[in-house]
Amino acid sequence: MLRAAALVAASVGLAMASPARAQATIEVQPLRAELDCSRLIVAYWGLWIIDECRNNFQALAARVGSAIQESGRLALSNPRGRSAPSFRLSGAMTELGVNRSGFSDSGGSAEDVSEAVGAFDFRLIDTRTGQVVLARTVTRRVEIGGVTSARGVTGYNSNDAQAVYTEIQRQIGLDVARSVAFYVDPLRLTYVEGRDIGLNYGSPLIEMGSMVQVSSGRGRAARYRVIDVTPTGAVAEAIGSELANDIGNAVNVVDDPDVQNGRRYRRVELP
Repeated sequence: MLRAAALVAASVGLAMASPARAQATIEVQPLRAELDCSRLIVAYWGLWIIDECRNNFQALAARVGSAIQESGRLALSNPRGRSAPSFRLSGAMTELGVNRSGFSDSGGSAEDVSEAVGAFDFRLIDTRTGQVVLARTVTRRVEIGGVTSARGVTGYNSNDAQAVYTEIQRQIGLDVARSVAFYVDPLRLTYVEGRDIGLNYGSPLIEMGSMVQVSSGRGRAARYRVIDVTPTGAVAEAIGSELANDIGNAVNVVDDPDVQNGRRYRRVELP
């Protein structure tokens, strides 16, 4: 009952906040590839990555636009429309590589891990003033695989290159969409009740298991884990003893690359 009430409260908060922003539109401009497409590590990615690069990462642009529109705060502008969009988003893929790290010791233990790294620069322009209102570099890392040896036993794991690239796209698109949507309508609390808080955003920008940080109003920060999500709101439960105490408190999504493995359900105290 509490969870349902929280999601209703989040939905009401969104409905009250949205009308003033309902007509805001955004144009996602064609992306640029600010890297040498011919020098990408084809040995890992495959030849298809060169085509993706030379096509200026069109799939990533589509993912960014889709995530922004699904936030409900901005609509994609009609390229043939007569009115100018409220905002323009431009961006460039500046890095897409593979890093390796590892260790070995005198006891015979060793590890060699590879990860894919993608970096994306973007700028958000307010068309009414012509000013850049938001500029960031988003960097995301996804594990490719590795080799681990210990006591004479060796283990291997590896992920498909296209699956890794798709995950990098997803993470970058989600981060860019959050930045843009939260600029237009900041992430905030819709209510505080005990150890639970309601948020004015839901899926896809807020994921199950993700972590948010809230100013407690006493110079400290309280952390919460998201345990319930709908398209219009979310509920999060406190992780520690520090609690938010005001719906006016600022909220930030904590950068947690392992969110898919995070706790997703309400904590239950054992007797």
